[in-house]
Amino acid sequence: MPEYWPDGTEAWAGVYEDRLQTFLKTDVGKLAERRFLGQLCGEEEFAFDAIYWQKLDPRFFGPTGSPDEAWSERLKLLDEKDLESMEALVQIKMKLMEERELCWDPYE
Repeated sequence: MPEYWPDGTEAWAGVYEDRLQTFLKTDVGKLAERRFLGQLCGEEEFAFDAIYWQKLDPRFFGPTGSPDEAWSERLKLLDEKDLESMEALVQIKMKLMEERELCWDPYE
């Protein structure tokens, strides 16, 4: 997982790209059975921001100054239906955050 990669997300991304290309060439028939970046980011939400702003956003939208500035520009690309869906997801996540019991076990 990128957050545990010893040399950081840049090094992880390079290795991931190389291995993904090899995998796609040799194992296309089993794509649905594998874990890909989208699944990882869906399961490990905290990892998504770093990967998105370092790799995906510049690839599709060009270079940006910083995520703190760019996200508001990206919102302008969404239509009303997308914005409503996003707001519904935010409300769900906020409710889950309020209900979640946080605990820390140093031996886990």
